[in-house]
Amino acid sequence: MPITATQKAALAAAIAQVRVLLSEIQPDADAPAPTPAPTPAPGPAPAPSPAPTPSPTPAPAPGPTPVPAPGPAPAPAPVPQTDTAALLATLENFAHVAAREWSYGGHTVQLGVGAPAGLPDGTPAGSNPFGPNFGYWALTDTTYEPFLFDRPEAFRLLFAMTQNQRWQEEAIALLDYYESRLSSGGIFLNKGGEEDTKYSYVHSWSANAAKNEAAYVAAQLGFPDIFNPTAGLWTERELWVRLNAAVQYYLRTGSAGALRNGRLMLEQWDAACAGRKAPLVTYTQHEGGGPGGSAPTDLVTSPWMSALYFQAARAFASLVPEVAPQVHRQASDYFDYLDTPGTRGFYAYEGSGPLRGLIFPAYLAGGTTIGDAGPDEGNASHALDLAGFCAFAQRAKQALGVPAGAAETRLAQMKQTAAAYFADQTRAAIWLPKYRVNPPRAFNWWARGLYELWALGE
Repeated sequence: MPITATQKAALAAAIAQVRVLLSEIQPDADAPAPTPAPTPAPGPAPAPSPAPTPSPTPAPAPGPTPVPAPGPAPAPAPVPQTDTAALLATLENFAHVAAREWSYGGHTVQLGVGAPAGLPDGTPAGSNPFGPNFGYWALTDTTYEPFLFDRPEAFRLLFAMTQNQRWQEEAIALLDYYESRLSSGGIFLNKGGEEDTKYSYVHSWSANAAKNEAAYVAAQLGFPDIFNPTAGLWTERELWVRLNAAVQYYLRTGSAGALRNGRLMLEQWDAACAGRKAPLVTYTQHEGGGPGGSAPTDLVTSPWMSALYFQAARAFASLVPEVAPQVHRQASDYFDYLDTPGTRGFYAYEGSGPLRGLIFPAYLAGGTTIGDAGPDEGNASHALDLAGFCAFAQRAKQALGVPAGAAETRLAQMKQTAAAYFADQTRAAIWLPKYRVNPPRAFNWWARGLYELWALGE
């Protein structure tokens, strides 16, 4: 699809504005260490006591054989450092498949075609044909899942990180299609049967004012202003939808109303936390129900949905500096909650395969392991978005003047897991896409998480 000069200019202006914002949100410098107090001069030595009358020296009793004192515990091995530039190069490989270049990387991929005959490992000919089970999707007017978490914006962020024109073109083409399927009420028509505002996104770099006005209004109406502890459904993702829409709309219009709506979402986070450092609701409220039709009341929070919230909160704080201390406190507290062993925000994966022993982020934290809260290899897919959050939590702690070493360690662990996960998602099966992007929406949270690392200089 041809790209107009107006679209290129709008996208370039948006990226320039982002770069200006990034320059304004560098972390505060560490406070200087306090000057040690001077050591007082010693006073006069006390007079010696008179020596006692000596008594006969008894024979010494036999003592036990001395046991050597244990040596100091060895320091934990440092977490291998993972280069963000290497992660970005890897993500670009996956981006080609996300852009439906199915054969990218040297494979020969055709819809409905399975394994070729005569493979050395004995794979049956025709088995595992390429289709939706292996990440295939087509751009039709009933396709909606790949657009969850804002696919046009994900490719725009990739373009900002790489300056690769291929991703600018993909972002603009996706935006044109997305807006063509957005109703006058701001609802993505591809998801029929309900008005799901999780798909209502504002784009500061779009030239279509009417569509973005509609998306903004829909996003704000789709989730309440104030936290309701008895709500039937509450997740951090909905906070992100509203807050992100407010950020993007303010960048477009300078609307004071957008700032008000953004502040409401910050306040709602605090209300849901209720002094517990994390916004906790029941498993049933968060997931819509439990395994086998149950209705668990275990309290949970989603680390990866919260990572989305903090992406928008960080951007909002760059626009409204007076809320920065509030956002920094929220990020610092939330990291501390996840890093508490009893909450299982991070855990060592004990399954089999190449990811065994790595530190994973939980899909749901809180301590329970029922349903989606339990350990799962798929949780590694969120390591990159949690790496972005840990980078921001580290900056938040530095700004607050509190120790940030734990956040730095978790950041290194999440980057290490992300790199291992991408390696594991790189296929050898030559009749399937080399770079596995399944579900298709996963690319959107990968790009967002990596953008946080890039924007924060990690």
